[in-house]
Amino acid sequence: MERHSSQRSHPRESAALFLGTLAILCVGIFIFTKPFFRNASSISSSDLPSDQTEPDPVLSDTKELPFIPVKDIWLALGQGKDLQFLDIRTKEAFLKSHIPYSEHVPEEKISTYVTKQKGIAIVVFSLDQAELLQKVHEAFARQGITHFFVTGGVTALETEHYPLISFGDPDSFIDRSKVTYFTAEEARKYAAENTGFVFLDVRSTQEFSFAHVKDALNIPLEMIEEKSVSLDRSTTYLVYGNTMLDAFQAAVRLSDLNFALVRAISDSPPDIEKAGIPIEKGASR
Repeated sequence: MERHSSQRSHPRESAALFLGTLAILCVGIFIFTKPFFRNASSISSSDLPSDQTEPDPVLSDTKELPFIPVKDIWLALGQGKDLQFLDIRTKEAFLKSHIPYSEHVPEEKISTYVTKQKGIAIVVFSLDQAELLQKVHEAFARQGITHFFVTGGVTALETEHYPLISFGDPDSFIDRSKVTYFTAEEARKYAAENTGFVFLDVRSTQEFSFAHVKDALNIPLEMIEEKSVSLDRSTTYLVYGNTMLDAFQAAVRLSDLNFALVRAISDSPPDIEKAGIPIEKGASR
């Protein structure tokens, strides 16, 4: 009788265990997703968060300026909002690193700036430009450009690991970690044993026209970001330039643009030719 009672208790215990586990799981899901529901409710149906006029806590005298935190930029992009990023920092700072496909707007052009795209402008700035923000706000308001300043400026973007494209600093451990190298000989062996790859020549169009690897594609280094929209991310790119540095910087930029299948050839064009890789001369592509 005791054994029979014990056997009957197993289903009740299993059911209780199942219900308890389910309850814990539901609580966990609620706690995890609660911030997302709270953030989503702050996004207006037409533009961006209507309550993002809070002053930047890092800057003073910004009470009348519209700001948006990085997390809400992510949320807006996830909701398919049409955003354009305008970077008002110095040209030097912009070239060093910036949001991919963002537009640089120098200070002298702010008052006459005409937007090139539809959508909401997200303004990127450095923290030493606090006095310039009011000028930007007034100029954009006059021209009817809906805009928001990134809360915390570019520092917040870096701190919260928002994707930025680097020019490729050879002294940066982070940039060096983005690049995998082939020697000219390794590139030759890879080309002989594989398909679905493209040699990418990042020299000038004039240098490319004079001589280049057979069937190579030419995109000058300074145009990598602009022309990357036409590249296939499923293709492996074997990148070379006049120097190892050229190939390195091109590979870094492609990596920052989410191209995972990139190899930088560490040798120069003469060494590439000596390795036996076919070269075309006097023709351009």
